[in-house]
Amino acid sequence: MYLYRVGMDQFHTHEDFIKFYNELVKIYKIDKKHILSKIREKFRYQYDTLPKDITDGYHNQLYKLKVALEIQFMRDVKCKYKFIFFTPINFGCDLRELIFNNEREILRVSLLDNINRASRYFVTLITKQKIPHILTDLDDTLYPNHSFFTEISGRDHSWKNKEPYPGICTFYKIFYSNLPIEASRYTTLLTATPLFLKESKLEDERLIEILGQKFGFIQGSEKKREIIDIMFDSSNNRSFYNLAPSAMKIGMEKFKKFCQYSQIFPEYQLLFIGDNGQGDLIAGKMMIENNSEVLVFIHNIICDGDYLFTKTQECEHQMTTDGRLYFFKNYLELAYIFTNNLRIFTKQQYNEFKEAVKIDIINGLEKDMNPDKHLYEHYTYIHSRTHMSPKSSISISDLLR
Repeated sequence: MYLYRVGMDQFHTHEDFIKFYNELVKIYKIDKKHILSKIREKFRYQYDTLPKDITDGYHNQLYKLKVALEIQFMRDVKCKYKFIFFTPINFGCDLRELIFNNEREILRVSLLDNINRASRYFVTLITKQKIPHILTDLDDTLYPNHSFFTEISGRDHSWKNKEPYPGICTFYKIFYSNLPIEASRYTTLLTATPLFLKESKLEDERLIEILGQKFGFIQGSEKKREIIDIMFDSSNNRSFYNLAPSAMKIGMEKFKKFCQYSQIFPEYQLLFIGDNGQGDLIAGKMMIENNSEVLVFIHNIICDGDYLFTKTQECEHQMTTDGRLYFFKNYLELAYIFTNNLRIFTKQQYNEFKEAVKIDIINGLEKDMNPDKHLYEHYTYIHSRTHMSPKSSISISDLLR
């Protein structure tokens, strides 16, 4: 029986994984309706009673398969997202779309059950602990993107528009370097970006510069009517802590996609990074309420010349989050939290990161004879109205030398 089962399901080496993955790509291009059944069958075998070298190899390949189906598959099958007027039934190219856009509920439930059992084995016997994984917003989180469509883009003026925040590229390089498994060294975007823009974002050079060559991408609404409703939403006002009128709809959509993603990757310790301009804070607080392990980090943006939230407002939001909601004003402060609160970065890595932030600010301002103070001032002293400020700061003389 042992030889029969192994022979029937050779999936213990990298070569086995490559062969099966390439087979899925071919099947999808011919007739994609069989894809999910093929994936489920691969996760059906658990091999819990077999020798450890065979079992570990099997579950390692399963994990690599999930990652490839998230970050690579949509690229390899050349998925077309650019339809604007309708979304086909059962549409999907990455793993989340394949599972949750599928109308066959019994198939979806059984696959998720198989994934969950395989993930428990992976964490218990292979990684020994959950793998930190970042879900990040895009606008005002990776770079400022204030534009006409502020309800679905950004409002932050703390740095030059559409330029990566100082130090952010180094931040992700350090984060990846601390992850135990090479396949886990990537990030997933959780964004309000509508479906028809996803294809272009996958090849966005700015995103590749920040996050690396490959990254996951979870888009916002997939229906045209919902996108229009968000863009022109006037159903509520900005009295809710100055959030955009569409914040609730965007936040609910992101929370829904977060719940889907967490079922696919139970082996991840999820870290959500967003901002307080649109719906990320709403989504993050719902994540904390419904997931006992997620940590949420919110960029307190600068809008109309000052931070969008006061220190008091930050504290009000943190009161019921069991210490799992952090606010930060720049990536130097976020790196400080990762170092001193979470021990994800080492102190040496934090010092290296601090130097990288200095260099990025200097290079970003070098062509400006009289740079606006708001572009660097929040790096140079501890602002009295921020809640999670590092004890260290960058001196003005270092930045303007």
